[in-house]
Amino acid sequence: MAVTGKFFGFTSWQVGVGVAGAPLLVALLMLWFCGKFSAVPKEDFEQLQVKEQQVKAINAQVIIDGRYYKDQISKYKAKNLKTTNFPDYKRAK
Repeated sequence: MAVTGKFFGFTSWQVGVGVAGAPLLVALLMLWFCGKFSAVPKEDFEQLQVKEQQVKAINAQVIIDGRYYKDQISKYKAKNLKTTNFPDYKRAK
């Protein structure tokens, strides 16, 4: 190997940059793939968790209400067989 310029022991400056830059590039790519650059701040994360819990609670209440009204319709239909011509219950998509 020839000694040239400020990169002693390398044949050219491109080889020196490649040897020094390749591990750095690999480390940055690993951090990027692992999601280290897209981390959410702790305060925002806690706010999102609180909001998620609120939405889950509202969703659970909607499900309970839906079951209640479906059961009420079923009881009414069973009680008044001759007067009820309701269509069958179908879930909205």
